Amino acid sequence: MTADIIQHFYLVGSASSVMLACLMAIIIFRASSATHQELAFLFIALLLSVTANSLLHAFKLKYQILILGLPEPFQLIIGPVLYFYLTKLNNVAPTTFFKLLHAIPFLAVAVFIAWLVASTGNAVIYSDGMRDLANGLSMGIYIQLWVYYFLCHQQSRKLTEKLKHSCSSLEKVNQSWVEQSLLILLIGYSCVTLLYLSNHVSFYLPVNKSLTIILAGIIYLIVYKTLRRPQLYSATSEQLTNVQPPQVPTSSTSTSTSELSNDKYKKSGLAQQQATETYAQIQEYMILNKPFVEPELNLQSLAAKIGLSSHHLSQVINHGKSANFYDFINSYRVDEVKQQLVKVENSNRSVLSIAFDAGFNSKATFNRIFKERTQQTPSQYRKNN
Repeated sequence: MTADIIQHFYLVGSASSVMLACLMAIIIFRASSATHQELAFLFIALLLSVTANSLLHAFKLKYQILILGLPEPFQLIIGPVLYFYLTKLNNVAPTTFFKLLHAIPFLAVAVFIAWLVASTGNAVIYSDGMRDLANGLSMGIYIQLWVYYFLCHQQSRKLTEKLKHSCSSLEKVNQSWVEQSLLILLIGYSCVTLLYLSNHVSFYLPVNKSLTIILAGIIYLIVYKTLRRPQLYSATSEQLTNVQPPQVPTSSTSTSTSELSNDKYKKSGLAQQQATETYAQIQEYMILNKPFVEPELNLQSLAAKIGLSSHHLSQVINHGKSANFYDFINSYRVDEVKQQLVKVENSNRSVLSIAFDAGFNSKATFNRIFKERTQQTPSQYRKNN
């Protein structure tokens, strides 16, 4: 009875994940901007992978013994798709030839498995040499996932730094789910490797069934992240438009606009003296009007409030504090929290409610930024002051 219930959950879970992935791919193709089209291909790769592993487990074909532990080829698409998605968000445009190079592992494994399917009656495929080749390809797939995990981690960090020049809050627009998905897949493959070894030691556990469960879980994870933060498919592309990290002008920079060391600002029309005066005005505006209490405040909205272009505001912030927009706004939020924490009338208020009123929208982010700037936790600061 228990086995039947588990089997029922397995069938319903895998089938519903395939339907969910298909629905998400259609929605992204129809409703999302071109920036996020790669995510549709990600869901397609995931649903094909879940389906293929389910069929391999269900039919238990003769050649399966050779590719036991060797995943079907569609999983080799997941890493490249996520990598190209992040590079696009970073405004990097790989050539077609470069993209084709990333497709070589998928094509190689697909051809190998197709040959195995067509050669089930050939005794050669059951040889030790062929088994070693299959095991080698399996290890290659595992290595490929690690490679793309680190590549995606690198691109994700670049994207985070880029977003800091236009966003005051990153919780709803960062792409940490990409690394999380790949990490879960890596952990899953490690578990599958143990399953594969156990099949040759003491007991049998179905490898393809295990992969189906893991991949279905990743589909549910990505959909969950999407439902919690629909901005992943909309806000990021707009906020990244023409946003480039500014550079700090060197000490040899004169007040002439044409002599600014930062090429980005050579034609900005804002000289150094002007930038200094404007920065003082912005500081006064920030203290009097407290626009930083808006959790989703970004460079464009603050520029509109002040009456500057986004380009000039970015230059002025960099000129004044050598900081990005994210650090600039959150420094005011931390100062606001510090002021409110020491007020007698706030003695019964929680630290978190004060932080949220100051513009923070994440407890973890608030605690991290506050400690970085004060070398104390919020509770310690309140107690000491």
